[in-house]
Amino acid sequence: MKYLSVLFTLLLVFTSCSKPPEKLGVDKFFILLKNKQVDRVVIINDKDVEFTIKNSKEYPTGKWYLLPPLTDKENFVQEFDAMQASIAPEEKAMIRYESRVPFIRPLFNYLLPILVFAGLVAGFLRLRKNR
Repeated sequence: MKYLSVLFTLLLVFTSCSKPPEKLGVDKFFILLKNKQVDRVVIINDKDVEFTIKNSKEYPTGKWYLLPPLTDKENFVQEFDAMQASIAPEEKAMIRYESRVPFIRPLFNYLLPILVFAGLVAGFLRLRKNR
């Protein structure tokens, strides 16, 4: 029974440490539409990043829309600025960037393996003491 608990603890340690590292922050881009005459604008779309808007009622102006996850943020910002170079400044769409770091995820990613390892060490010490 003692060895079974030690094996279970070892299994927990290896499974918790073998997870791939996850991204801690949640990066979000938002876009504010100010002009419905924009030929090409980047907005909410499930599969593609680009979405064409011309007098669209589906996406009214003056609202912030969350963009899908972007793989190349720097390239996106440069293309977006170049696309809007010909639009008057008061009618340009704006980009807002937020980065959030949740508290719970780092707690489980780092604290849980440490606690499991501490339990493993305590289990081995208890086994040695009982012999």
